[in-house]
Amino acid sequence: GPAMGKDNLQRGLNSVLISVPATFAVMALYYFLPGIIANISLLVNALIIFYAMSLVDASFTLPGLAGIALNLGIAVDSNVLIYERLREELVDRKQGLYEAIETAMRRAATAIIDGNMTHLIVVVVLYWFAGAEVKGFALVMGIGVFSTLAAGLIVTQVLLRLYALGLNAKSISMLPIAVPALSRALHPNIDWLRFRFVFWGGALVFGIVCVAATLGRGSDIF
Repeated sequence: GPAMGKDNLQRGLNSVLISVPATFAVMALYYFLPGIIANISLLVNALIIFYAMSLVDASFTLPGLAGIALNLGIAVDSNVLIYERLREELVDRKQGLYEAIETAMRRAATAIIDGNMTHLIVVVVLYWFAGAEVKGFALVMGIGVFSTLAAGLIVTQVLLRLYALGLNAKSISMLPIAVPALSRALHPNIDWLRFRFVFWGGALVFGIVCVAATLGRGSDIF
């Protein structure tokens, strides 16, 4: 009934109001200035989503609110990819700040684009086949793919470049990745490619099992 719908909407709003500031706080505390830059990028991301939704005169459903929270999580992931690559270039390869920013953006871009294109495929299928209550989620997520790419690859990059060039900065501070012992554990010297056939075989078997299980359920799965 209407009371339950109102209660669910309020719970959805509360989840967004809690998760988004918490995400902003973690980014700022862990990455310092780059974290603040990431938060500005996230705000731009959200504004793009709201503006696009207003252009198509779409209303926010409860799944749509979930889509916003998830989009910001994906956008945070894009910034983390950039910053961890930036940390690697600065600490491990001893590059200058501007050169490290250029390298980090170039090398993180492929992973960011790949991930978001995968999301786009999923949301297109969802929007095409799902019921009305899920279409709002799919629409927000679809818009979020492009807003995440724009915010992560353009806004973050421009602000980092402005910091490096405008202030003639030579370095940028972030919290250490972990205590030394944990840091060594996170950088193991393992030849993963030597085991590639094991991983490929395992993935193939697991995929076949999943497909067989899905087909075995038949139409009852829906």
